[in-house]
Amino acid sequence: LNVAAFSMDYQDLQVTQTDDGCLCNITDNAADAEIRGIEAEFQFAPTDRIFVWAGATFLDTEYIDFIDSTGLDASGNQLQRTPEMQYNIGGELTLDAFGWANALAIRANYTYQGEMYWAPDNAQTEDGYGLLSGRVSLTPPNAPWSISVWGRNLTDEVYRTNIIAFFGDEVSRLGAPR
Repeated sequence: LNVAAFSMDYQDLQVTQTDDGCLCNITDNAADAEIRGIEAEFQFAPTDRIFVWAGATFLDTEYIDFIDSTGLDASGNQLQRTPEMQYNIGGELTLDAFGWANALAIRANYTYQGEMYWAPDNAQTEDGYGLLSGRVSLTPPNAPWSISVWGRNLTDEVYRTNIIAFFGDEVSRLGAPR
């Protein structure tokens, strides 16, 4: 078990955002920003065949004094692209297979990211979403090969990895499907 609490005070934090008026990226200095948080991770092997893990991050972020180059006052808003909470949990089971000891590994992992804001104005948000991934591998002892079947986003969650505000609308890039 590892746990860390932290506090960061930024001065002149650089913030890049897309200006929908010119469709150009603008980098501004956010005079001051604060991030406070707790991170924890846990790993446990209750037997030689079972391994489990989990991790979580909880954040409190704020632009303390930030008026961008367009005149927008984002002071008091949350930092862009920084969810207040995210976590992951997973496990792996190792089994004997085809007469080989510890040759079959079955692994699953779930990650969740809470709601976040895309820009300092805190106008556009990304809802929280979770992704389930898995892998089954066959690795014979002392063999120079293995066979695996894996999948990411097994529940076929629709989520965005980026947005650009565009004349009152949004252009989005979606995350990979199943």
